[in-house]
Amino acid sequence: MKSARERMDIISAYREVGTYRGAAVISGTTHKTVKRVIARHEADLSRRGETWKTAEILILRHQLTVLQRRQARRANLNWADRALLAALLSLIPRAGRHRMRLLVTPDTILRWHRDIVRRRWTARSRRGRSGRPATRRNIRVLVLRLARENPDGATAGSTASWPAWE
Repeated sequence: MKSARERMDIISAYREVGTYRGAAVISGTTHKTVKRVIARHEADLSRRGETWKTAEILILRHQLTVLQRRQARRANLNWADRALLAALLSLIPRAGRHRMRLLVTPDTILRWHRDIVRRRWTARSRRGRSGRPATRRNIRVLVLRLARENPDGATAGSTASWPAWE
């Protein structure tokens, strides 16, 4: 398997010369290898282009759905609309985003994306893991045993409350 750098050299040699054999001579490989690398590269480009087209169609359809809702003055997007648009727009290259007609500005979409990420991490931190973690059972047993064995161990300035452990 060729490295990414070698593949890019083969692709640029093929673009310069236009033939498999000529690119093979320039890049120091066989014409069959050049043909395989070019075929994979073109397949990736066509697949990527299909993804962009599909995402763009879905965005436009969703915007039509939002506009067809009964609304007084302007489109009112809910959280699900915002999440869908932000996710689909991440599939489209930056140059493609600028030629699209969107209901909102690109800055608004970036703000939505930041909000989605913030909400995800906020929700994750609230799942019963906030606050002080529970004391391990063996440590609790050890502390209680030491407290029973040495009842005068606490000094006047100590803030430890042994009965709270029981």
